[in-house]
Amino acid sequence: DGDARTITADPRALLSQGERYDLILAALPEPSSLRNNRTYTREFFAACAGALEPGGILAFRLPGAENLWSEPVAWRAASIRRSAAEALPHVLILPGAVNVVLCSREPLTRDPAVLSARFRERGLQGRLVDPAYLEYLLTNDRLAASESRLAEIDAPPNTDDRPVCFRYTSALWLSRFYPALGYVTGDPLAASFPAVAALVVAFLLLATLVARRRTRRRTLMLAGAAGWLGMAWETVLIVHYQAGGSSLYRDLGLLLTLFMGGMALGASIHARPAAGAGRRALILPATLAVFAAGLALSLGRGRPGGLAGTAVWLVAGGALAAALFVRASSGSALAGRASVAAIYGVDLLGGCLGALLVGLYLAPLAGLTGTAAATVLVAAAAVALVGSDEHGVGL
Repeated sequence: DGDARTITADPRALLSQGERYDLILAALPEPSSLRNNRTYTREFFAACAGALEPGGILAFRLPGAENLWSEPVAWRAASIRRSAAEALPHVLILPGAVNVVLCSREPLTRDPAVLSARFRERGLQGRLVDPAYLEYLLTNDRLAASESRLAEIDAPPNTDDRPVCFRYTSALWLSRFYPALGYVTGDPLAASFPAVAALVVAFLLLATLVARRRTRRRTLMLAGAAGWLGMAWETVLIVHYQAGGSSLYRDLGLLLTLFMGGMALGASIHARPAAGAGRRALILPATLAVFAAGLALSLGRGRPGGLAGTAVWLVAGGALAAALFVRASSGSALAGRASVAAIYGVDLLGGCLGALLVGLYLAPLAGLTGTAAATVLVAAAAVALVGSDEHGVGL
């Protein structure tokens, strides 16, 4: 009748345009990737709440199970329910092979008699939905059982900064091949995180103390730190860029080019450092620590935003990581092809560990802000290592 129009746009970008709706029907894929996860976060639901008229409803679907919910299914549903409830307090999940999730600021009518009367009053003719189906949907035992199950789970909210539902969906997918994962109760990774973090900090401290005594160890640890820091910063910034509503597929090539350009810039500037030692040698690692702390603070405030802000951080992060690698190589008393191979290999190993640990463990558990804060510790270790070098190379 001319009242409907098709708009091809990013959901989050569309919601920010100021239009208001009585109903938002989000027909979106499950959070099986970081890209899809961004439409199930607390920030997305807040954007939906801001675009709804009074009494408006947000509706979306989420894969579930007819009768038995595995642990990943239940924890994912509980996390999304909590995230939605922070923006739209009244959340109703209708269980099934595909859960139907309804969210609103106002209480949702759950009396089948009232809904059936409205159905008949409006003369609706549904192919799949009728008053009898509504009564079954709102009175069957599965609804009460699922609500009781979700109330028992203290799942963290799914946010842009901490995309936990991507991890739950990954566990659900893996349970197809390793069924035992579907029966692991609770969230063991999150429960073990404080202990693992303490062990990592202790290991980093011990490794720093041991490496300070020998030039070779110090050089290799600095090279590994350069690779780890560069990959961690790059991953955090790119994920944050996508979560904020930007098109990563369109801009990924440019973002990677900016980071690599920053590395080339940092390496060229520090290729021939000026002679000097002592406190001057600490300028670079101290700058790394300040950069890492600044990035953590910026992410904690929801920044950087957009392409320009992300570009600045990527170029600076790439330049600092490359400069640290050059610093490690230049400050080494090692010589020969084997030593060059060892330094380069450790740098690659650090980058590999950075990609795996940040993407699979740190970002989902500690969040992007927490991950950036963790890089401060590695930068502090670099300060300690350079400070112990009696033949430090200045800037």
